[in-house]
Amino acid sequence: MLKIVIFLLVSFLFFFASAQELSPKEENGKWGFVNGNSEWIIKPQYASVSSFSDNLSCVSKKGKWGYINKVGKLIIPFQYSQAKPFVNGYAAVRSPKVLPGNTRENNNQFKWGFINTNGDLVVDYLFKNVKEFDSEGRCLVSLFNMKTNELFWINKEGKAVSPPFIKKEKRNNTYFITNERKDGKKVYRYIKPSGESITNWYLNDFKLTDTLIKVWLPTKNDNDTLQELAYGGNSRKKVCAFIDSNGKVLTDWYSEIKVFRKGYAAVRKNYLYGFINDDFKLVTPPTYREVVYLKNDTYKAQIQFGQTVLLSISGARKSNICFDFENYSEDLLLGLHQLKSKEKTELRYAIFNLEGKQKSSWYNKIHQLSNGIARVEEIKFNYKNNQDVKSDSYYNSVKISTGELITNWRISSEVKWEAKSNKTDSILTYLYLSTPIINLNLNYFNTVFIKEFVWDKKNEIYLFFRGRFS
Repeated sequence: MLKIVIFLLVSFLFFFASAQELSPKEENGKWGFVNGNSEWIIKPQYASVSSFSDNLSCVSKKGKWGYINKVGKLIIPFQYSQAKPFVNGYAAVRSPKVLPGNTRENNNQFKWGFINTNGDLVVDYLFKNVKEFDSEGRCLVSLFNMKTNELFWINKEGKAVSPPFIKKEKRNNTYFITNERKDGKKVYRYIKPSGESITNWYLNDFKLTDTLIKVWLPTKNDNDTLQELAYGGNSRKKVCAFIDSNGKVLTDWYSEIKVFRKGYAAVRKNYLYGFINDDFKLVTPPTYREVVYLKNDTYKAQIQFGQTVLLSISGARKSNICFDFENYSEDLLLGLHQLKSKEKTELRYAIFNLEGKQKSSWYNKIHQLSNGIARVEEIKFNYKNNQDVKSDSYYNSVKISTGELITNWRISSEVKWEAKSNKTDSILTYLYLSTPIINLNLNYFNTVFIKEFVWDKKNEIYLFFRGRFS
């Protein structure tokens, strides 16, 4: 009966002491603990102490660390070269002596591990630096052969549950982590809150969304094939692919993936462009050296230098070969050709619609378009020893719907009033436009030099550099 009473009394005193809030206090260079009334509960005797957690405090004496309870009883012996407070049932402790390793950086070092509240070593001495275990059962640690500031998560069994990283950021219900290659290039990936990887390492900062996600990897091959891993590689050449929000790679790897337009995208592989659809299947094999979007679901593509064709949105060819194509109007293009004459090679132009059909002959220049009529120019050269010493420009107009010329060829510097002709016909011939007949005063027209006319749609007048008339 007496033993039971003593046991209950001791238990009461222990739980009473445990319930007290004790605070560390220093006196004459030694540390102990006092209660809320500043009464000494554990007399000052330690070189260093921590606040109590899990009812234990790590304390040091004579260069060694152990753990005491709230009545000052030594629970875990003085044996560690360093120790940290308990957090969530685990405390980080450093090995009592230096431990050998298998690398130069890891040799003869004190290493950190973890103990439970019974003093059992539950995670072996392996680590250079450690944090504390969080409520999710994860702990940030580093090894001796890792980069400065590089960490990874372990679980309570001491197993790595995440890739190593130097920075982490919470994004929605994931973590976005960053690391660096040996050459200093940053790499990025996503992991779950548990540390499990969602994606691989990639060279670009990307958002994990339900839409298409473009990611980049290095490759050291001349061909655009994988694989050199982002973290380990150092090649400057890159290839890209699309992944989904689960990290699954959806496409082949290409050196370029252009914007998707109506379910198709131009892609570059091994220096040539082809097209994929929105199921990421190749619908037009890599064939073209360059692909440029013009407008209205039309691309121009270079087969080789000086050979360009028009393509549909899916990469299907829809024109003959030209030297190049340029935008001209909302629904028309200019085709360019280098055509050889007797004396030289000349750059000439023709009008094409967006389906690749040629709508005019070839001319040295094609100027403004108005009311379905295009002003065209031919240049005649006078050669001497294969050198053009003089050139004259002749102007005419082409009806786009038929491709026919609708006026006579005129030299712009020879604008004259055709006094011998019907006065109601002369100005129409020069304007090259299918417009109502316009009459001008003979004396006025003989006194001015008019080189260019432009139709102003808004005001419905013709403009020229000396004035205007309607």
